[in-house]
Amino acid sequence: MKKFAEEAAWHFIASEKPNFDLVTINNTYTFGPVPKSLDNLDNLNTSNHRIRDLILGHMRSGVQPTAPVFTFVDVRDVALAHVRALSVPEAGGNRFYLVGGFFSNPRISQIIRKGFPQLGNKLPPFDTKDDFPDDHWQYDTTKSKKVLGLNYIGLEKSVVDTVQSMLDREEWGILKV
Repeated sequence: MKKFAEEAAWHFIASEKPNFDLVTINNTYTFGPVPKSLDNLDNLNTSNHRIRDLILGHMRSGVQPTAPVFTFVDVRDVALAHVRALSVPEAGGNRFYLVGGFFSNPRISQIIRKGFPQLGNKLPPFDTKDDFPDDHWQYDTTKSKKVLGLNYIGLEKSVVDTVQSMLDREEWGILKV
């Protein structure tokens, strides 16, 4: 659906020639701190479900396969890209694909283990093999860095901040589960 919506938007710009331009922001799995307005863990964005499931112990006996997508971006970078798309004139007429880096579920698990040792008993075994493929495709974020001025948040910061934002919600009782 997103693909067709974007194609329709570009078609509208080309055929109607309005007095405004278009910028599209496309992103991959989106991790990052949960909004304070979120009422419960079930209403998280789909990408953050994997982090939620890890800290709740749902993958204790074994991590789910990461495939088919191994790229992520932090939600704060997505938000900043939208603001810059509106405020940077050179952004007009461009399509941006936002990628902060690569991830795998075992890598996320290890980051959580390192940053939150109190959650260690909820995580998969320490020696879980990483399922990141050797021959994974690459990506190029040069345009988003140059035009939008993005400096992508890395996986470790994104995961740590996401987990902390969930733990900060005491009413969710994550540490009690």
